[in-house]
Amino acid sequence: MSTTHTQFSVKTAVKQKCLSSWQTKKLISG
Repeated sequence: MSTTHTQFSVKTAVKQKCLSSWQTKKLISG
């Protein structure tokens, strides 16, 4: 169970990271 939870947390973190970086690129390219 803890393994699945960890994987889920990692997936969420990666998704958040990609999302924020995508928003930053969008802002820069304007």
